[in-house]
Amino acid sequence: MKATITIEGATNAGANYLTWTPVRGNVRLEDTTGTAGPVAVTLRNRNTSQGGQIVFAKTLQETMKDQLSLSLPVDGSAVDFFVAGMFKRPSVADNDAIIEVVASNAQLKASTKSLMVRIRKNANTLT
Repeated sequence: MKATITIEGATNAGANYLTWTPVRGNVRLEDTTGTAGPVAVTLRNRNTSQGGQIVFAKTLQETMKDQLSLSLPVDGSAVDFFVAGMFKRPSVADNDAIIEVVASNAQLKASTKSLMVRIRKNANTLT
């Protein structure tokens, strides 16, 4: 199984920067060989102990969480979600915030997307 994640309509590496403000993303299945029905997946941070951290929600009205469960149709239709950098957990290097898409039933990794959580520092507090 293979899934593709798009953030703000961009799939290229140069556009994969997040802030603490949620933006729209979507995920869809590309390879559904041998799959009969919708696939339950979870979006999550690959490594929660280091690097930038990401939070997710299905709508802007929901509370952002570090994991999000979705059901992906086998026809390849995209499922929307919202994503943002976790407050006070910015990146320390480019592409250190990684979204992992795993099948909920077997925890098999379907796809990853590398991002960077960039924040603007307060110039008044810099030395």
